[in-house]
Amino acid sequence: MREGVFLSIRGGMEDFRHKKGLRGQKSLTAVWRRLRLTTALTVSMTALGALAGAPQVSAQTPARTEQAQNEIQIPVQVLTPAPDTVLTPEQREDAIRKILLADARTHYAQYAPLAKTEYSKELAQLQTRMSAYMARHNANALKRAAPLDPAQFDVGLAFGMTTGQTISAMLKAQHVTPGKNTVEEAVDGMFNMTALPYSNAADYTQEPHALIDPDEPDMTACAIVPSSDYLLPYHIDGLTTDTTVTFVNRHEFWHCMDDRYVMSKGMAERQKSISMKTPADFRKLLARPDLLSDMAVIGRKEALADAGALGDLIREGADPAIIDKVIAWRSSQPGDATHYSPPVLRALKAKIADMGLAKFRKLDDGAAKNLYYKLTDAHGLSMRARG
Repeated sequence: MREGVFLSIRGGMEDFRHKKGLRGQKSLTAVWRRLRLTTALTVSMTALGALAGAPQVSAQTPARTEQAQNEIQIPVQVLTPAPDTVLTPEQREDAIRKILLADARTHYAQYAPLAKTEYSKELAQLQTRMSAYMARHNANALKRAAPLDPAQFDVGLAFGMTTGQTISAMLKAQHVTPGKNTVEEAVDGMFNMTALPYSNAADYTQEPHALIDPDEPDMTACAIVPSSDYLLPYHIDGLTTDTTVTFVNRHEFWHCMDDRYVMSKGMAERQKSISMKTPADFRKLLARPDLLSDMAVIGRKEALADAGALGDLIREGADPAIIDKVIAWRSSQPGDATHYSPPVLRALKAKIADMGLAKFRKLDDGAAKNLYYKLTDAHGLSMRARG
């Protein structure tokens, strides 16, 4: 949970980014592949754009085509020599580079999709699936998902855009006009420094979370920082890297599909005062019914996201044993009460066994969502103590 507003796969009470044993061997090759792709696109797209198709820019004024909805205007200083000035080759190179990059930044929405990777395609497919799910079954204003593709984020940075400009442009290209809080939290999630799980070095990766801000109640799209596909800041024993990435992304999408456990504006500020690191912290909470109520809502949101993600994966063919792996992972985080989903997940496992796997897999999306809600209502975090 990020300040009680932005919903993350992983709580902030205990840092699991330093755990060893990340599965998968594609980390370093994926990093280099992504860097090479971004560099190549920076050169080729700017040059091709300036020579064939994109509006031209002069040494005096960057391209400004206001009729294009998805264009952004980013000031850039371009060398403007006097008519009789003789430029050195270095000055000429610098002027051309600035002109091309100014054009690339202005037409980011045209060039960024060219950076699609296989993971980009996976995110697009998941977006289509979940947006259709939201449109049919969400009772609130959120009717579609808007994941932030890491490859397109890299393109913006390669073009010289700031992280905030890049996030705004990425969301604008998906017809989303984000507020300041959403942009800031997206930047934090997409540009997160973490320790590599297999060395003492650190690098940038994504910290997945859904961007649902109670201060923006009219938003119809739910922005999502997805998992990295090669550098995960957590490890779930028994799951491959690919399965972990899929589960994490489904968890975040389920926050967008949750229209029952809704957070209020005041909840965000109250959550900032909560600490749950020691037994004394928990005892203090007992005197704050408002905070206990908030925690119950947040805890159920997280449990629903786990149950929805795992239930959907099982309906699509995954082995139900995946539930036990996530139960063990969540149980290993004693300081993260809001993400404690094992009671709900054990109920999901029992329900699948009771009704039969084949019958469970035949549930349609609406029936499955109602089942996840029923299990979360009955077994999720509550203000009432259970014996």
